[in-house]
Amino acid sequence: MAGILSLYSSVVYFSLDNGRFLSSPLASERGKELERAEGRDLEELTRVYTSIVNGYLADVVKRLGYKTNPYEVSQAVLMGLKKDAEEGLLPSSVNERDLVSNIMLGAYGVKPVDEYVAGRALELLNNQVLELEDKRVRITLDESTSMVVFSVEPKVKAAAELVEIGEISVTVQPAGPRAAPAGPPSEVVATLQEVALQLPSGFNDDEVNRLLVALSNVAGGSLALVSFSLDTDVYTLTFELKHANPEKLQKGDVKALLNLLSRLSGSAEKTVVLKLNLGRQLPEEKVKEVLGDYYRAFRSFDRFLP
Repeated sequence: MAGILSLYSSVVYFSLDNGRFLSSPLASERGKELERAEGRDLEELTRVYTSIVNGYLADVVKRLGYKTNPYEVSQAVLMGLKKDAEEGLLPSSVNERDLVSNIMLGAYGVKPVDEYVAGRALELLNNQVLELEDKRVRITLDESTSMVVFSVEPKVKAAAELVEIGEISVTVQPAGPRAAPAGPPSEVVATLQEVALQLPSGFNDDEVNRLLVALSNVAGGSLALVSFSLDTDVYTLTFELKHANPEKLQKGDVKALLNLLSRLSGSAEKTVVLKLNLGRQLPEEKVKEVLGDYYRAFRSFDRFLP
């Protein structure tokens, strides 16, 4: 290292600890001193170059294609399991450890960076449903037996699923005066209970439904409130779902309304505001793991209370 450093007068690096670029002067004499680095010098080297090494390792992980987001891994596994079900290869149950091993080996097209990410992805699969042409397969994690159970349910089309968009009655109200632009997002804290997201026009309603089911798992089985709002130049449409558990989220009428909202936002070329009340304070990092790119800002008023 001393030989390499002697070729440069200074080094510029991005410090992950400080969140900015820093420079450190080097001299040939300093290079010679590095050869004798002991005690305090070694601690100084470790402090200065830790950010460089961390950045290098993060780049290696990215280039190798390893995934660090559990929700992203869970969605890839979900698509793989759906393909197995369509081909008649899905068993009635599988050991959790075996499924985690398959995930770690990249059997579903993605490779989690470690077993923790694979385990979190498995947890997010709980209560998810595989929608097939003639049936539905519900995924349940049985904690008592450490098994992943695949329950086949006959698919019966609900009346709401057979209604054309023109026959759905929607109550709207004229658009009122535009609210003043919101201020800067609140300072991020360790936990949160309320989240505000912005869904793109024509959003993928199936993906959003799976996301809400996964988030309800993180919240302990139910979301206190899920609210969608579409504001156009002609009307404002609001759809609220209280005590949203996986069963309620996967009902045919709820899915039909989500699909309608997606199509209306697409035709109006407007985004949809999704507000969530998680029911209790949850670690922000776990919420961000599920929401991924949808995560924008959150609002929590608890810190203002006495």
